[in-house]
Amino acid sequence: IREWIFTYLSFLLANSVVVLTLEYKNELKKFIFKNFQEKKIFVISNGIDVNQFPLIDKINGNAISNNSFNIGMAARFTETKMQELLVIMLKKIRESDTKFQIYLYFAGDGPNLKKVKDIVKEEGLEDFVTFDGLLNENDLANWYQKLDIYAHASSGETLSISLLQAMSCGLPIVASDVDGITNLLKQDQEYGYCVSNDSLLFADTVINICKNPFQAKEMGLKASNLVKEKYSHTNMLEKYLSLL
Repeated sequence: IREWIFTYLSFLLANSVVVLTLEYKNELKKFIFKNFQEKKIFVISNGIDVNQFPLIDKINGNAISNNSFNIGMAARFTETKMQELLVIMLKKIRESDTKFQIYLYFAGDGPNLKKVKDIVKEEGLEDFVTFDGLLNENDLANWYQKLDIYAHASSGETLSISLLQAMSCGLPIVASDVDGITNLLKQDQEYGYCVSNDSLLFADTVINICKNPFQAKEMGLKASNLVKEKYSHTNMLEKYLSLL
């Protein structure tokens, strides 16, 4: 509620207001209603350094030959993020008859970190889940390079930097079908797999990606090209300079 109040006040007092997505602009329009001024509001998406997160242009040969895949999620451990869902997803994959060996990597810290670590311990998955902690941008860029699949479980986003980074690397993506993710991964075409926040659906999608790595990689390549075209930091800078 506080955030909406401050948003409303800033809209009244500021000369210009920047939002990250068209969807959020439309939310504002409904909320502010009579006081909404179209000319005041500008949509400028987040941007990343695509050179720091280069395309991983080859399918991981070891993953295919050994049926061993690394999955990662980079995000703070908060109430809106759902790393625990990925832990239960891993458990379901291990309980299934699949031949694939899945390893899970988490980057980030936050208030819910201990809770997720406790779940990993309770489920006996310590050998298959790694907590890499809070990484700086250089280390994070290297972290993506060891992944075969990027997963992002969340109750909602505005415009996730982690997803943009994973897309820039061309990683196959499975993510929550929620606002802020679906509108990013499903634009003119699909750039990742969006599923409901259900651990079994995540597990089934991951297994499907493992079975069809080249098809998933083709989708990842399209996602990488999209980020270069629409979500680079130079593109973002040009829009802010134009506004200023």
